[in-house]
Amino acid sequence: MDTHAFAMTELETVLDARVAELEALLASERAARTADAEKIATLTQERDRLRASHERLRLELEMLKRRIFVAKAERVDTAQLELEFAAKLRQLDVLAGT
Repeated sequence: MDTHAFAMTELETVLDARVAELEALLASERAARTADAEKIATLTQERDRLRASHERLRLELEMLKRRIFVAKAERVDTAQLELEFAAKLRQLDVLAGT
């Protein structure tokens, strides 16, 4: 066997090993990208759910404000409404902090 043919066989072996290494790295990166995409989708759903919850609480807070401050002329029991208002305000603050 001549040295040229032996060198080509050795080079082919090295190149085949490098190709296999790069294919494994590519598969690993693809798996990581898929996992990241799934995490992004999960976090996006959670964010959307929290935004909707925040909006519902904001609307309820607006309603409570109107009931407390606009309807005072009707002599509504404001102590209870203020307690509800404070509780909703705390919930809104918690959601705003997340």
